[in-house]
Amino acid sequence: MKTIQFFKTGMLVLFLTGMIACGGVSKQDALDYNESIINGQLKVIAAFDAWNASETQVDSFFIGLTQLVDSELKRAEALNNLGDDADFKNAYITFLTQTKDFLNKEDALLKKVDQMIAEKTELTQEEADEVKKEEEALNAVYDQNQNDFLAKQKAFVAKYGLELEEAKK
Repeated sequence: MKTIQFFKTGMLVLFLTGMIACGGVSKQDALDYNESIINGQLKVIAAFDAWNASETQVDSFFIGLTQLVDSELKRAEALNNLGDDADFKNAYITFLTQTKDFLNKEDALLKKVDQMIAEKTELTQEEADEVKKEEEALNAVYDQNQNDFLAKQKAFVAKYGLELEEAKK
């Protein structure tokens, strides 16, 4: 059921190419800010992957993941803006908020399927198709969330003169 795949090899990371100021912000400051956000996102992705791959202790992985998302959301909200720029931080907050929403909806769908199976041991083809349709809709929203976040990161990178490099995993 848990079919969302995070961008494992597509995560964008930045590296320093020199120092310039952009609105009073150095490249090093921008790089540190980016790394702070991306490191948090990578923690969420790793926890999501662990939940997605789990065959036992699914509930404990889910609880850990939701707690991590909540913790990252608090950290991101407390993060100072980079100079007068809050766009990238706000994109991360949106990413986390939408991830939390996705997790709640995914959990509700899994519970619904469990309840349906408990009532009759097996789903009909129509029920299975409906569940698959709901799962695909959730995945599409989540994929758009990822794309929106990466677009904001690219804008951040361009604004501060940093270069993107694909992470190798």
